[in-house]
Amino acid sequence: FGLAVLPHMKTCQPTQYRHLSKEITEGGRNLDPAKVEDLLSIFKESYSCYGITCEDVHGENDDACLNYEQDKHYAGFSSISDVSKRATMDRDLLKIVALLLEEANESALEYYKNGYSSNFVQHESLQKLAQDQGISPNYNPYYNYYSNVDELVINVIEGNAPFEGLDVDSRSIIVLRIVQSMLFVQAGIHSFYKAYELDCEEGKFDYWDQAVAYLIGSVEGPEFGGDTMKNGVSIYGLAKIMCGHFDVCTTTENARANDQLMLALTKGQDLLSGRSCADLKRHIEAETIPAVLISLIQAT
Repeated sequence: FGLAVLPHMKTCQPTQYRHLSKEITEGGRNLDPAKVEDLLSIFKESYSCYGITCEDVHGENDDACLNYEQDKHYAGFSSISDVSKRATMDRDLLKIVALLLEEANESALEYYKNGYSSNFVQHESLQKLAQDQGISPNYNPYYNYYSNVDELVINVIEGNAPFEGLDVDSRSIIVLRIVQSMLFVQAGIHSFYKAYELDCEEGKFDYWDQAVAYLIGSVEGPEFGGDTMKNGVSIYGLAKIMCGHFDVCTTTENARANDQLMLALTKGQDLLSGRSCADLKRHIEAETIPAVLISLIQAT
């Protein structure tokens, strides 16, 4: 179990994987029986990493599945729409990085182009997100800065100029930073503007919650402050890394920029609920986008 099953969690729920691996794989014969129920509970929450549901394992009428519905919380933010297919795109990025580190470049490129799919979840690929024709000046004033993301990612993965001769560590970190700081940010800002243009008058939340999915992601988990081991690969995760360099972390080791972002996201949700569209546009440009850009500036 520890060697055949658990490794699939590493690029999906890294923190949970490390905990289970330490207790089960490394603990071996010294596994404390009193911990088994807690470990099983953690493992049940990882079923989506394997493309299965709780019902697939335990049956549709099993009480074990009552508490394992799809979570709509991202680092404490409660989404109203189901954006899990968007939020789990950060898992593709983790898989691509892992494959690049193993010099499995063709497989990494396949993940970038096609994404992960199974009977349980089939989401958009990172390439399709990068090529999305909706990401345009009509919705995103930053479009011109980010319009070549797809070409950049492919060139790094394939080792094309000017990225030829890079070692595996450099290649993987460059792809990570391109997707994290350009693609996910681009898609998030794009979604904010679409929320204003397409959702606000109807009081809908689809695009606003999509922005949350891109900017926070699934790896952060549902709890306030996100992943405690800083495994997140969204802009939210980058902020937690950068805050230590500028002495702007909170007492809980989160970034102040993330606190600002969460306040902005919650206020935007309230403005959408009230259909206050003019106020929403001002809020996007005066408060929400600046909160997103803080960690980008820190990382420059």
